[in-house]
Amino acid sequence: MIEWNYIVIGLCVLLLIFLIWKEVKRANKARFGWRLLATIFAVIGLACLALPITYRHAENDAINREAVLLTEGFSPDSVNNFLSVNNNNIPVFRMNKNLKRAGKYNASYIPDIDLFAQRHKDLHTFHVFGYGMEQDDLEGLKNWSLIFHQAKLSSGITSIKWSHKIRTGEKLFIQGSFNNPSSSKVKIVLKSFNATLDSVNVLSGTNQKFQLATIPKHAGRAVSLVIALAGKDTIEKEMVPVEVEQGDPLKVLILASSPDFDNKFLKDRLAQNGYVVVERTSVSKNKFEKNFLNTPTVPLGRITSSLLDKFDVTIADAAALNSLSTPELTSIQTQVAQKSMGLIVKADSVSNSSFYSSSFPLATSGNRQLLGLSLSDSTNFPAINVESVLSIRSMPGTQPLVADKQNRVFVNSSLFGSGKIVLTTLANTFSWALAGYQNDYDKFWTELLNKVSAKQVADEAWTISPALPKINKRVQVQVHTNSAKVPQGQVGEAAVYLKQNPDLPYQWDGIFYPTKAGWQVGIQLSGKPFYWYAYDKSDWKMIGEKERLEATVRYLFDHNNILRKGEKEARMIDREINKLIFLLLFLFCAGYMWFENKV
Repeated sequence: MIEWNYIVIGLCVLLLIFLIWKEVKRANKARFGWRLLATIFAVIGLACLALPITYRHAENDAINREAVLLTEGFSPDSVNNFLSVNNNNIPVFRMNKNLKRAGKYNASYIPDIDLFAQRHKDLHTFHVFGYGMEQDDLEGLKNWSLIFHQAKLSSGITSIKWSHKIRTGEKLFIQGSFNNPSSSKVKIVLKSFNATLDSVNVLSGTNQKFQLATIPKHAGRAVSLVIALAGKDTIEKEMVPVEVEQGDPLKVLILASSPDFDNKFLKDRLAQNGYVVVERTSVSKNKFEKNFLNTPTVPLGRITSSLLDKFDVTIADAAALNSLSTPELTSIQTQVAQKSMGLIVKADSVSNSSFYSSSFPLATSGNRQLLGLSLSDSTNFPAINVESVLSIRSMPGTQPLVADKQNRVFVNSSLFGSGKIVLTTLANTFSWALAGYQNDYDKFWTELLNKVSAKQVADEAWTISPALPKINKRVQVQVHTNSAKVPQGQVGEAAVYLKQNPDLPYQWDGIFYPTKAGWQVGIQLSGKPFYWYAYDKSDWKMIGEKERLEATVRYLFDHNNILRKGEKEARMIDREINKLIFLLLFLFCAGYMWFENKV
């Protein structure tokens, strides 16, 4: 096209030069100037007939080229104001068939965005009211410009996160954010089996983060509730499904240098909770008291590697470790460093020299005191009396677990080879149980045991995304496995086709659409079931609204041709000048020269 333009222009320039030369050579010089102008304009008209002559035109807000798109959360007042200011004849559409209050505007339903695009090529701009759309719907509107009249988020939970599967005795943390634009505070309560487990207050006029925590008492699958209350009114009630895996009970070896109440309470409580417990207490030189709970007897005369292979965790006071022979102590050290056995050391003196001592230097901070302690996650314990305040100085590579308000550390942890070591200076935790704080006693020791015990590595791992899957929505099923066989996915009675990731050969992905809310049962490659939960469309509504709003705003910024709220639209288009104008110009100029030549 460009080459044709150059050819036309070149020929017309040569023609113009030739005609001007003819006029200059013409003997009759009468009306020379007019003939020269007529010659020039005649050639220009001829050139414009052969060339595409266009001009830029600003097309402003043509009403018949705009439309309103209603989404969840739209404000009727905003829509009414827009229509009254612009034109009530602007067409109104909706992509949600059951969108509330859309009937007032005779909003037409868009079942298929591609078919809609073919039938409405005259439209170029959508005014989107509400919380916007999901990413897939936005991609269907990529051929249009969008003006987003976003709605404000109402009161509710806007983000949430928790572990859907935990082990027996492990603490459940529920973390999230709550948007409270009201003038009164909101109370968020965690309930399970009609019992209130934890609660937190959200201040008025804030978007506040919150955390709820508990140690579930149930085994298997159960659904707890997170309830938001404004006074006596329930703002939101959401389901929190959690699966508690019992798994194999921990096997615990207790080594004590002398009988004490703390070890007695500990072994009895662990046994009641299903742990395998073996205790060896020194009563005199080379004489021991032995207890075997939930397990048959084993030889305890010497601490050997073959004996330690039978246990996941060893709990020992520093004096008991110091009294061991060098081969016995070496066996414990090797078991922790190379075979991931956990070790909990109960220290009662600053004078200690062992393989773990350098990581946990001790310091005395006074005699009898009442301590207010808390876990690293800010969970508080009841006050506890100690005869001597023995704290642990934090060292690089260690992780404090329990401290007081003065940041003095009383329980600290550290990696040691492939295993972990926890050191505690609290020797009378049984006083919590005696005072009626059994839950706090259980919480303390569960935290220490979970921290120090090695986590079991599964042969295969199944995950579901998104984190809050909903019925009739796409759910990605993913499995990580080192098996050489091609995995077969199954949820309930439905087969799920799994495709191997070309970059990660151990990862396989598939798509599933749940049709019923509630627990979903998947079948692992081993034949064992795995469980996940599908929510109804109305569950976690505020989180869905926030996600759509953020997706729409992100889409606007990612596409430069998209119009944003507050901008006035002006589309610049190219229009071709009517050829009749140039034809008349050419005929007029050529006719003038012919007529003038005759006279």
